[in-house]
Amino acid sequence: MPLSNPYQRYQQTATQTAGSDQLLIMSYEAILRWLGRAETAIEANHIENAHTALVSAQDILRDLKWNLDFSKGGEVAANLGRIYDYLANELVWANVEKSAERIANVRALIQPLLEAWRVAVVKARRERMGSASAAPTAGVVQAG
Repeated sequence: MPLSNPYQRYQQTATQTAGSDQLLIMSYEAILRWLGRAETAIEANHIENAHTALVSAQDILRDLKWNLDFSKGGEVAANLGRIYDYLANELVWANVEKSAERIANVRALIQPLLEAWRVAVVKARRERMGSASAAPTAGVVQAG
């Protein structure tokens, strides 16, 4: 089915053409957007919309965990896996309780992770440009 919304077409193209490091950043940004939608829905007492937004954020966290490359990422990947599990669990409880406070707590943990990945991706790109043999810092994510 063709996408009639230009923004949807842009998003689809961006997702299909992004590298694994950019997809990682896009995933974190999407989590933050879903959290914002959930908070807005809770404030407006739109329970179904809040549920949908929280489940969508949980789905992205699940996908992030499934794409961890433990053979390359070692302890970092293991720690990220535990963080993703914790965040997903918090979102389950945020959904059960319709708790804006739990959502804010998850946001407070996601935001610095996003910023760290942004820095790591830029650093990895610079290293790759400077040395063809430099391994990407975002190596805990499987190349797709």
